[in-house]
Amino acid sequence: MKRRKIVFMGTGPFALACLKALWDGRDAWDVAAVYTKAPKKAGRGMQVRDGAVAEFAREKGIPLVQALTLRTEEAQAAFRAIGADAAVVASYGLILPKGILEAPAFGCVNVHGSLLPAYRGAAPVQRAVMNGEKKTGVTLMQMDEGLDTGDMLAAAETPISDTDTAGDVFDRLALLGASLLTEKLPLLFEGALTPVPQPQEGSSYAAKIENAEQCLDFSRPAAELDRLVRGLSPVPGALCHFEKDGKVLKIRAARAVAEEHAGQIGQVVAVKPRVLVKTGAGTLELLTVQPEGKGQMSARDAVNGRRIVPGDRLCP
Repeated sequence: MKRRKIVFMGTGPFALACLKALWDGRDAWDVAAVYTKAPKKAGRGMQVRDGAVAEFAREKGIPLVQALTLRTEEAQAAFRAIGADAAVVASYGLILPKGILEAPAFGCVNVHGSLLPAYRGAAPVQRAVMNGEKKTGVTLMQMDEGLDTGDMLAAAETPISDTDTAGDVFDRLALLGASLLTEKLPLLFEGALTPVPQPQEGSSYAAKIENAEQCLDFSRPAAELDRLVRGLSPVPGALCHFEKDGKVLKIRAARAVAEEHAGQIGQVVAVKPRVLVKTGAGTLELLTVQPEGKGQMSARDAVNGRRIVPGDRLCP
């Protein structure tokens, strides 16, 4: 069987799992190049740092391309010159123009973190947790010029528990996607995968998380706030403000409890044995918090340090 040539295109931890799986299976194909987003300045010194995918490519000696755009003819000509049979795309972050999509003989295959057509877009894992979905998954998709609208090649699912954070689900999906990719890619090259158009019914869009969505509105039910905190964990994280001084309190972990308490919406109504906040329906128990200028700590430690006291009111 002909040894196929693959270009990998991805950025970040989700993509890294897929790249590692392709590298481990390199007896079956050649990872001819890795495309990843150009690095950004980060840290206190604002130094330019490579992402996880770029670091892996450099470590393994895989040719690395860190393009700012793929829309130029020069970039597309360089891509075509690789002569890839297929491109595998996972959480890349750049739009693939038509000239890139049509270059490989077997097209560009995207590993998407949802069960399409649900949750097309930038934040499928976070949105699934925030919306209380009981399951999600990964879909291998033949990319077209639309936003996650291409024909489906394969899918695998995983449950979402009532305690899962987006990070928990993300980690499972990364491994699930990597496994599905290496299982199905040989079938694609053999012509044994039949692309299936996405149905219109059940389609939804997972927009990227906006800054305003991080702020907890305690007039909402506790169950919704529980899902929001988990859906924003570990990044970008949920937060609120102390009404008395406007300081930020990041809520790293919380859970809804059914009991009701007297008091104002957003008021800390108990601190022993649990730290409880009154919501629009039910009560939110704070488990792990991060006061402004401090590190993460248990809510009980925050109480002991007098950073949270009964009667404090929290607001968006």
